[in-house]
Amino acid sequence: AQEGNMPKFGSNLLLSLKKYLILLGLGIIVTLLVFGTFQLGNFLVLKFYTEDVAEFIHIPTWRMPRLIQYLCFFLSLVMETFFAFCIPVIIIGKKKIIGSIKRSFKLSFTLFLPTFILICVPTIFDSFIVLIKQKMLVQLMNKFIPEIVFIIMGLGFCLYLLTQVLRISSLTLLFLHHKNVEDRL
Repeated sequence: AQEGNMPKFGSNLLLSLKKYLILLGLGIIVTLLVFGTFQLGNFLVLKFYTEDVAEFIHIPTWRMPRLIQYLCFFLSLVMETFFAFCIPVIIIGKKKIIGSIKRSFKLSFTLFLPTFILICVPTIFDSFIVLIKQKMLVQLMNKFIPEIVFIIMGLGFCLYLLTQVLRISSLTLLFLHHKNVEDRL
C-alpha cells in the first residue's frame, strides 16, 4: 500500500497467489532437473559401465553406482547454486520465471563461491540429519517406545525448516547486498 492508503486485501491476495504459482513452477523445474541428474547417472552406470570398463579404470562395478551418486549429488548442488537467487529475484525483483532464472544465473556466476557455500552447508547438514534418522530410528524404537518415531520425525522436520529459512534468508541478504552495490555504481 502507498503511504496513507489502506492496503487492499483482494489485490494483495491475487499478487501473492501469482508469486506463489511462479515459485511453485520454479520448484518443479529445479526438482525435475535434480531428479533427472540422478536418473541420468543411474542410466549411464547401468548401460555403459561394463566389466571391461571397470577393469580399464580400476574401479569395481559394485563401487561405481555409489561414486556416481556422489557425483550427481555434487552436480545437483552446483545446479541449485545457479537457481539460488530465483526466489529473491521473483519476490523482490518482481520478475517472472525466465527472467528470474536469467538473473539468478548472472548473480551466481558473479557470486559463485559464497552462493555455493550457502547452498552446500544447509544441504550437507540436512543430509546428516537424514542419515542419523535412518541409522538410529530402529534402535531408538527398540530402546524406547515406538511413538518416538513421531518425535524424531517432527524434530527432523523442524530442523529442515530452520535450515531452509536460514538458506533463503542468507541468499536474500546476499542478493540485497549485491543489488545495493550495483545501485551505487
